Amino acid sequence: MSRFRLTVYILMILTVIGCRRNDRQTSLYESFGQEVADVLERGHIDSAMMIIETHKRMALEAQDSDAFYGVLTQQAIASYYGGRQTELLRELDSIDRYLARVPRTPLRSLLQGKVHSSRAGYYTRFTYNPDSNIYYYKQAIKEFSGLKDPATQSDAYFNLAGAYRNNGNYDLSAHWFGRAIQVADSAGLSDRYRVPQYIGLASNYTELLDFDQSRQWWDRAAEYLPAMSADDRFHYLNNRGHDYFVQKKYPESLRLFLQLDSFLMDRPELEWERNFCRANLTDLYLHLGLDAKADSLLGLTEDYFTNVQPSEYVQEHLRTQRLQLENMRGHYGNVSAMLADWKSRRNSLRPEQVHERLEFVRDYYAATGQWQKALDAMTQYTQYEDSIRNYALRMSASERQMRFERDSRLMTMSKDLEMHKKLLTRDYVVGAVSLVVIVLLVIVIVQMRHAARHREERMLHRIMDLRLEALRARINPHFIYNILNHEIARREQGLPSHLDALVRLLRRQSVIVSEVYVSLAEDLNFVDDYVSLESDRTSVPVSYNKSIADGIDPDRVFLPSMVLMIFVENAFKHGFASLPESEPRILDINVRRDDGNYVIDVLNNTAPDAMPCCDSTRQGLKIVANLLQIINEKKRVQIRFDIQPCTLDNGLPGYRASLFIPTDFNFNIHG
Repeated sequence: MSRFRLTVYILMILTVIGCRRNDRQTSLYESFGQEVADVLERGHIDSAMMIIETHKRMALEAQDSDAFYGVLTQQAIASYYGGRQTELLRELDSIDRYLARVPRTPLRSLLQGKVHSSRAGYYTRFTYNPDSNIYYYKQAIKEFSGLKDPATQSDAYFNLAGAYRNNGNYDLSAHWFGRAIQVADSAGLSDRYRVPQYIGLASNYTELLDFDQSRQWWDRAAEYLPAMSADDRFHYLNNRGHDYFVQKKYPESLRLFLQLDSFLMDRPELEWERNFCRANLTDLYLHLGLDAKADSLLGLTEDYFTNVQPSEYVQEHLRTQRLQLENMRGHYGNVSAMLADWKSRRNSLRPEQVHERLEFVRDYYAATGQWQKALDAMTQYTQYEDSIRNYALRMSASERQMRFERDSRLMTMSKDLEMHKKLLTRDYVVGAVSLVVIVLLVIVIVQMRHAARHREERMLHRIMDLRLEALRARINPHFIYNILNHEIARREQGLPSHLDALVRLLRRQSVIVSEVYVSLAEDLNFVDDYVSLESDRTSVPVSYNKSIADGIDPDRVFLPSMVLMIFVENAFKHGFASLPESEPRILDINVRRDDGNYVIDVLNNTAPDAMPCCDSTRQGLKIVANLLQIINEKKRVQIRFDIQPCTLDNGLPGYRASLFIPTDFNFNIHG
């Protein structure tokens, strides 16, 4: 049986598979490419052409040149499937001219690669030209290389592998088939991509006569037989039938080809494939001695490949079949005429066709008693067969060497990967331990710094507490000195003493002075007792008035303890002391709200020529300033005080001592 049946299976797969990409720049092309591919896989070429025409009109209406030529690329694929050689070449030339005058984009590179693949297919199916076939597949790989699309790259490698196999370069073919499968496996592509590659690699081992390897790949492909497309099933049945034929297992081969013929009868659009199958069946019938069946099929295939789909290299194989049939029937005159015609034309034959023709000539001359010619034919056949056998052995050895080297590399890579994993695991462990140690160190350092900061803050707070206690301790004697001086003066003047009132005042003062802050109500009660006590020693009663603005609750307003008392004490000591004894004494305390502050004003009248803060020690104001400095430390808003001369409501001159307390002030000195 001829090997020519294997030469066309490559391209019939590429045109459908290669159109699946996920590039946003190919949106219009992808919108219909999958649908066309599915229809072509089912063999419905007319339906595919209807879809193509619809999208061609859409592209023209949108004036999108890329979309139009993308559709035209699908039309070229359909023309290939339909066997329309003239239309195929015209469409490919049109796309080539367009792509030659526009800059490259991912979509255009994809289209150019498909054009190269389709043109390579033309040189496989319609015009046997293995060099052009290989050249265009290599050009397609160059175009696809920049697309970063595993599916397209896997298909391109697959096509080139088939081209090398058809040209007899089985070692290179096995190499590229392996690369195609490797890319498909690495990218996790679907079985739709793998099945044709399994078939191709199995066919390659068939040509190398390595039937153990071929059987493994055939069996792997057979696992997907129920889900195979029409195209994949054709190639599986056709090429596995050839595998059995080469092994001279004619019944198994015949079973598969009859199954293929039955399968194709239900698909009239696959006319080329059916006639291809008939040519293979003719070979089987000739070897089985069924000349009548061979004759009926040979007449059909001769008509088809001569008049319907002319193919010179297929015709040469059919001529060999005709020679075999005429010889089988004893029509030696016809055989001699055909051999003479063949020698006169000297058409180029493929290697397997030359081999079959020489084999027939040898047997024919021996059967007809033309011993000299039989000897010459035998010599030529032996030389040719030896060269083919030697070449096959070299290719088989080369392929086995490549397989060995590949397995060695894989084993080395596996060992390196295992070592790398161990090193990586070690690095991860060391890194994890180091990270834990670093984290623990950071935690310890943070805790130590936090503890140190806490100790420092406690020490500072203690210092602040001690300073505040010292200031409060200074208030007590200061206040007592003033009161006792007044009582001594009263006793010297012979006036009655108010020591019992003083005791009550001091008892209340001892409670208030121990607090950092007190409520306004508490402080005013203390001031009331103090004013009452001081008024007894003045010749003119003190006019004492308090005014609290509406909305202010004295129990909810807080102020530093004893500050208000010091302002009142200064009013008596410095303000009233400057007045003549007959002058009235006025003391007003006003509480109001102003600009986010509680403002407590202490107003008193004084002599017009009195100097402010005439006390030489100014002890009271120093205490107030130091106390507020401690309380205000690290505070966003702060308490402040101010003393200014003023004019009272009755027109008398005086002084105003004001305390400004923010409404949201925090009296916690540790805050």
